[in-house]
Amino acid sequence: MMSKNLLLIIVGLLIFFISFALYIAMPLYLPYYHEIDTALISHENKIEVPPQSTIKIVNLTANNYNNTVYVITNSSNVNVYVFNNRLTLIGNNSGYIAIEVNPGNYIVALNNPTPNQQYVNVHYAVLPYSHLNEFYTYSGIISTVTEFFMALGVVIAGYSIIKTLLGRKISSAVNKITKKR
Repeated sequence: MMSKNLLLIIVGLLIFFISFALYIAMPLYLPYYHEIDTALISHENKIEVPPQSTIKIVNLTANNYNNTVYVITNSSNVNVYVFNNRLTLIGNNSGYIAIEVNPGNYIVALNNPTPNQQYVNVHYAVLPYSHLNEFYTYSGIISTVTEFFMALGVVIAGYSIIKTLLGRKISSAVNKITKKR
């Protein structure tokens, strides 16, 4: 017969590994993951940004459906700027940007505020705001839930392992004491 502690160790490990598998597999079931990933992969530029300068990357067009300019870089040392067609800055952020815009034409630029040349991979797309919003909302919820259950599994298994080890040490100490008498 299996001891209670061994059963709890197995249950804790099962909870951990199932939660971990769900966490790793998120791209397979998150809404709009494939659409966003495909759009970003198909629009990539490798850019050299001179020190302390701003360079134009691409012109983008937004419409009523695709109304969010989404840009991701591999560097947080560059600033991503989005300008409208009158060259008015409508948004900037360090390393990435997701900004809901009105239908029209927009310019994406990178700014390098450092004294060193930056080599930057840039992925960009114009996507529906609702798709990005749902993607980030669900990925945040799913990440939080799976991380909670991974931690719960570790706590259950760890508690049971410690209880088993301490139980064996206490019982062996009691046996030594009783044998001395």
